[in-house]
Amino acid sequence: MKDKSCELPEIVRFVLPVHAKALTLTDKDIEAIQGRALTPVDPESIWAREFYIANDQVDRHFEHFDRGHLQRFADTLVDKSLMIGHEYEGRMAEGLFYKARVGRESGVLWTLGTAYTIKTAANEHIRALVDGGVQRYGSIGFKPDWKAALCDICGRPYYYGAGGDGEWCDHYAGDEYDGEVCTVAWNWKKARPEQVEAYEYSLVYLGSQYGAGPKKGALDDELAMLDAGIVPAAARKSAIMPERKKVMLVDKELTNAEGVDIPEEDEDGAKRHLAPDDPAEPAVKDAEEPVVPKAELDEAIAERDVTLAGLDKSTAAVGELTAQVEQKSQKLADAEAELAEIRPKAALADSLLAERKGEIERKAKAAGVDGLVGDLADVSDLERMHEIEKAVSAAFDEKFPPQGKAAIPGPGGDTKVVASDVVIGGPPR
Repeated sequence: MKDKSCELPEIVRFVLPVHAKALTLTDKDIEAIQGRALTPVDPESIWAREFYIANDQVDRHFEHFDRGHLQRFADTLVDKSLMIGHEYEGRMAEGLFYKARVGRESGVLWTLGTAYTIKTAANEHIRALVDGGVQRYGSIGFKPDWKAALCDICGRPYYYGAGGDGEWCDHYAGDEYDGEVCTVAWNWKKARPEQVEAYEYSLVYLGSQYGAGPKKGALDDELAMLDAGIVPAAARKSAIMPERKKVMLVDKELTNAEGVDIPEEDEDGAKRHLAPDDPAEPAVKDAEEPVVPKAELDEAIAERDVTLAGLDKSTAAVGELTAQVEQKSQKLADAEAELAEIRPKAALADSLLAERKGEIERKAKAAGVDGLVGDLADVSDLERMHEIEKAVSAAFDEKFPPQGKAAIPGPGGDTKVVASDVVIGGPPR
């Protein structure tokens, strides 16, 4: 059997498209507005619109209001706020309703409310969105009498605990029973008038009731599609939500602050939900907590201690690995810093080495001993380069004796460079 337990919130919202009409303010309108203002208001600064608050058609939650509820909304909406998104905390009202009525359009009975605000730079954006048809949807926030919600199939109270006589409906709104889709009627004859009140009306993001829409086209088109607002069973069936619990779509913060006791299952196994304002139903005592055997408790504590010990070891291991990573990261940073210092020195050494090799090649060419430096460009061994340089220098000095030395012919035609006190072209020292 489906779980039909739910909480009955204090405030309910029904969402529908904003059907707003621009108004030409009459002297009576201006007088009503001036009577609510603390200081005189310039009529040119007033922005007023009539909003279509709620209607008598079956909506997407498979519920519908009767004339009594619509009239009660009109009676209690005056001097209530025009809000944004049902934000009750930390946000001021955007407007105020100063008159309301019940009227019929295209066969649909509506609660209509007229709200005004003072034109400011801060609300210019909202006013433009409403007038431009972009902000299309609105939602009434009201306090219901749950006893007045009756199943259209069996006529019994739809919400558990609301009837007060132990008789609850076993149907679910939107489900089909023998070819008939279950809908829920808010029946004013079953309501306690003091329990029903319109709290506010908000501009929101999505509509709920069929046949509601902006003035230009949307209302007439949808009414025609749905046969003047009567929703076909197939259309209503397609709108059903996956989770069909008897609970209103409201924010959790707005559930009944007094709390609701859920009694034990009765004979048919269904969980019954006590209405918060029905003292005739007795509250059920809290079930006693089961006693856990000491052996099981000790075993559970031991397992917990083992788990905690394992967690401690894992935490320590993670700490050690983290320290190692930090050490290696520091070593890498030090190596990179040292390498940054070495790179300029290495570049200078390469430059000097290239100059030295170039000098050796020039001397070898001048002395006619190019063969000694055939693969000098590939020489990286400094000792080998030094040997080549020494041989090239000897050949160069032999061909071009340094100043203060002379080449003296030796036996067999050989020459020998010897020291000389004679400088060619100059006087003796």
